[in-house]
Amino acid sequence: MAEEDISFDPFFARHEDETQGVEESSFFERNRGVNLTWDSLGYTVRAKRSMDKVIIHGISGEVRPGQMVAIMGSSGAGKTTLLNLLAGRLTTSSNFVTSGSIRMNGLPRKPRVFRRLSAYVEQDDKLFAELTVEEQIRFSAYLRLPKSMTNDERETRVNETIQELGLSRVRNSQIGNEIIRGVSGGERKRVNVGVELVADPSLIFLDEPTSGLDSFNALNVMYSLRKLASAGRAVVSTIHQPRSNIFQLFDVLCLLSQGRLMYFGPAAGAITYFSSISFNCPMQFNPADYFIDLLSVDPRSPELESRSKRRIEFLGDVFQNYAREKPLHITYSPQQIEENAVQMAELEKAVKYQSSWGREFGLLLKRSFQLMAREKTANIARFVQVLIFSILLGVIWLNIGRGDNSVPSNFRALTGVLFFAVVNQAFGATFGVLFNYPAERAIVLKERASASYRVSSYFLAKTVSELPRGFLFSFLFSVITYWMIGLRANGGSFFLFVLVLFLVNLIAETGTYCISTITPDAQTAAAIVPVFVIMSMLFAGFFIPPESIPAGVSWIKWISFIYYAFYATVDNQFQRDFPQQLQFEQPFTRTVGVFGLLGIVVVLRFLQYVILRKKGPRFSLVESSEGPSSALEKDEQGEESDDPDTETEEEKSS
Repeated sequence: MAEEDISFDPFFARHEDETQGVEESSFFERNRGVNLTWDSLGYTVRAKRSMDKVIIHGISGEVRPGQMVAIMGSSGAGKTTLLNLLAGRLTTSSNFVTSGSIRMNGLPRKPRVFRRLSAYVEQDDKLFAELTVEEQIRFSAYLRLPKSMTNDERETRVNETIQELGLSRVRNSQIGNEIIRGVSGGERKRVNVGVELVADPSLIFLDEPTSGLDSFNALNVMYSLRKLASAGRAVVSTIHQPRSNIFQLFDVLCLLSQGRLMYFGPAAGAITYFSSISFNCPMQFNPADYFIDLLSVDPRSPELESRSKRRIEFLGDVFQNYAREKPLHITYSPQQIEENAVQMAELEKAVKYQSSWGREFGLLLKRSFQLMAREKTANIARFVQVLIFSILLGVIWLNIGRGDNSVPSNFRALTGVLFFAVVNQAFGATFGVLFNYPAERAIVLKERASASYRVSSYFLAKTVSELPRGFLFSFLFSVITYWMIGLRANGGSFFLFVLVLFLVNLIAETGTYCISTITPDAQTAAAIVPVFVIMSMLFAGFFIPPESIPAGVSWIKWISFIYYAFYATVDNQFQRDFPQQLQFEQPFTRTVGVFGLLGIVVVLRFLQYVILRKKGPRFSLVESSEGPSSALEKDEQGEESDDPDTETEEEKSS
C-alpha cells in the first residue's frame, strides 16, 4: 500500500487548483492603477459643553497600485475613523470638522469617480442568508457593471471572482445563519469581499476583515486579498492584531496610537525603524503583538499609565520629525497631471447608476421573490398562525351569523368576531416584518451606499413582491373563518371581506416598515409597533361608540385603519339593515370604508418611501482644503457630499 501524502504547507498551496483557469486576460490583471495620497488629515469632534476631541491628528500617507496597507493600533487608536476618511464613508454631520487633503493620482478626488473606482467592505458580513454564494455575487455584478457589458461578459466576471476568491467549492451553497446551515465564517467573509470586487474596483477598503474568524480562516481571507493587491489593486485594511504570517502579507504598515501617526512605511522595515530608536522587538516574537503592546496605554496603575502615555508621545514626536526628512508621496510631472485629469474627466461623465431603472426593478423583484420563497421558517410560522386563528374563530363563533341577529347578545358576538378578525390580520402582518426586515435593512443600506440601485426601484419591487403573499394569507383566513361563522352567503360580500382584510394586512405591514426604518434596532421597533396597532384599536368604535369618544381626541378615529375596516365589515354583513331595537349607528358605508383604507395605504406607502430616502446613507468626502472645514458646510454646498440616492437630470431621463 502506497504511503499517503500528509505533508502540511502553511502557505496556501491548496488554493492553487481553484485559481487555475482564470485566464491571463481576466479583469484581475487588467485593473487600472490608482494612487491615493492623504496629507495632514485631521478629524475633530465638536462638543457643546466640553473641549473638542481630536480623533485624528494630521496624518499623511499613501497607497500605490499593487500595495496592501495595514492600519494597525490598539482599540480607540482611530483606525476605523481614518479608514472611513480615506474611503469616503464619513457620515454627514454637523458635529465634526475635517482638515487636510486626499488626492487620486495627484488630483482632488471627485465623489462619482471615487465611488466608481473604490469598494468598501464592512466589518460585519451583511448578506442574505437565503441566497447562495453565486447569487450574491451575480446580483452585484448585474447591477454594478457597466451597461455596455453583455450578460455573457457579466457571467464571466462572476466566475472569475468566484475562482479568484477560492469559492468554487461553495458557489451553490447558501450563506446561512443560525437557522440555515451555510458556508463557514471565512467563506462568508470572502463572499462579502466578492460582492464588492465583482464591480472591478481599483481601491479596496476593508474594516477588520479578520474579525470573528479563527486564525486559519483569517489567513485564507488575507491571502485572497494579497492576490488581489498583486494583480494591481490598492488594498487598505484596518486590522487589530494579526498573526505573524498575516503580518508578512502586508507591504505597508500604518501604526496609530491615540489618533497620532507612530509609523508609516514598509511593513518589513518597521522592526528596523523602532530598533533605531532603541525599541527592539524580541526574537521569535510576533512584530504585530510587539507594536500593539508598545503603542497601548497601560491602565494597570497610574504610574504605568503615565509612563505609557509619555512613551506614545515620544514615539509620535520622533516619527513626525522622521517624516519631515523623508517625503511619503509620489510626485507627478505636469504631463502626468494633465493625462490623469483627462482620464478623471471621462470617468466623471459616467452615470451614477450602472443599470437602468427597469433592470434594477426586475433584479430586485426577482431577489425579493427568491427570498420570500426561501423564508421557510417565517412562512410556515405565518401559515400555522393563520390556520390556527381562523379555525379557532370559526369554532368559537360557529354559525353565529346564521342566528337571530336582532338579539343583542348575538349581535354583539357577531360584531365582536368581525372586530377580532380585523385585529388578527393587523397583528399577524406585523410579525413577519419585525422578524425579517431589520437584517434586510442593514443589507439595503450597504447596497445603497455603493450606489447599487435607486431607492425608488427597491421600494416598488419590495411593494409588488409582497402583494401576492399578503393576499394569499388574507384569503386563507377568510375562506375558513367566513363560512364557518356563517357570514352573508354572497360571493360579492365574501370577496369584499377578503379585500378589507388584505388592505388591513398592507397597512399594518407598511406601518411596521416605517417604524422599523426610523428606529435604531429591532427591539425598539418591536416595542413601538404594538402601540401603533393598539392606538388604532382604541379608536375603532368597538370598545366605545365613536360618538362617545371625547371631543379632543375624537379626530383620531379618522386615521385609525381598524375603524374603517371594522365598520366596513359590519356594513358588509348587515348592509345598513340593523334591527331598530339595537340602536346601532353605522357611521359610513362599506364603500367609504374601503376607500378610507386605500387612502391610508397610499399615505403610509408614500411615507415609507420618504423615510427610506431620508434614512439612506449620506457621506462627506474630504477632498482638499487649506484649513479646517465643516463636513456639514460641504454637504450643503453640494460639492463634497456623496448621497447615493441623488441623481442628475440626465440619469433620470435615461
